[in-house]
Amino acid sequence: MGDIYEKRIMEDIEAVQVGAYFNMGNIDKYPQEIACLILQKLLVWACQPQNVTAIVTARNKISEIDKDWLKRYFIEVARKCIEFSDDWEYRRLMELVVFVIPELKDDALELVKNSENENIQEVVQDYKNYYLQIG
Repeated sequence: MGDIYEKRIMEDIEAVQVGAYFNMGNIDKYPQEIACLILQKLLVWACQPQNVTAIVTARNKISEIDKDWLKRYFIEVARKCIEFSDDWEYRRLMELVVFVIPELKDDALELVKNSENENIQEVVQDYKNYYLQIG
């Protein structure tokens, strides 16, 4: 636990539920309110910072969460903590979706369908075509 960002993320998660940081695979066993708050804190860490270590650490912790639970609550929780008019945050969210739960890509793109922000629309275009570029 040498990195300051990892330590901060761990402290943030442990303040919600002791033991959760080291047991992400079981957060679906916690009360829904607690589990969603943990995910919300991780989403903020994965999408808002400019530090790559913080972003990657949070993404990796999110990837440990049960996929069925994540698919069910991810979009709902993201709506509570992501600023969809901020292209930095939204691009980090889309990177996370493609990395962890690509099945939600279309749902995540739908979140900004009415945005008139050119930078947000650029992100949408990048990810609408994402699978065409790598496939």
